[in-house]
Amino acid sequence: MADSRSPSRLRILLIGAGAALGAQAIFLFAVLALGRGATAPALRPVTFEANILLQVDIRVGAVVVLALLAVSFLLLATQPLGERSARGLALHRHDVRWIIFSLTSSITTFLVAQLNGITAIGTLVLIYAATSTMTLFSVVQERMSPPLQGSSPSPVPRSTLALAFGAAIGIVPWGIIAFQEIASGIAGDGPSLTVRILTIAMLAFACAFAVTNWREQRHRLDGVRGQRGEHTFIVLSTVAASVFAWALFLSTF
Repeated sequence: MADSRSPSRLRILLIGAGAALGAQAIFLFAVLALGRGATAPALRPVTFEANILLQVDIRVGAVVVLALLAVSFLLLATQPLGERSARGLALHRHDVRWIIFSLTSSITTFLVAQLNGITAIGTLVLIYAATSTMTLFSVVQERMSPPLQGSSPSPVPRSTLALAFGAAIGIVPWGIIAFQEIASGIAGDGPSLTVRILTIAMLAFACAFAVTNWREQRHRLDGVRGQRGEHTFIVLSTVAASVFAWALFLSTF
């Protein structure tokens, strides 16, 4: 009985999360379009040496993350993509999850870095690339793990080396952001308390994703039980993106 209910529960969760994220994206985009809130860009300009490359309101980036997650979840709830994802889950493969996470987490970390005053394009690209690379190591980890045996928990993977490498690379962007906060604080031009709190909150979400992935890789399950990780990923992604977007908008009114 549980087997027949679980896929529908996952689909309901995807539709609910996608609709909630989509509604937030539309509302916040309307707020931007009406010109409410702060008129000055909330981001410092992205620079290459002394040249300004671009300057974008960070709230636009937050809306993009919300919309990207909403579209991804709603597409994943459709039958073709849903069936493909279910086949992957049966083999402990989460390719769709990693595609979504590599995009949204990289963009979010990129924006958090800019919030903290990092403007050099080389550093920002490094932060984006390191976050994406961390996700690729999760794909490698799943490929190097032993095959599942029926519907029983899989043995502990032969090695979690790929996951450890991913964690080592994934912490680099946050280290760069921390050094930026310390250096700017010493110089007397540090970020506001709101930015510091939001940075800590996003780091906490990143750690929650990492712990969830580590536990899932160490106790590999297929079928219904294997979908618990998908449920956690959807909920964490929805809450993290919502907190980030609303914190930005409320702090700039």
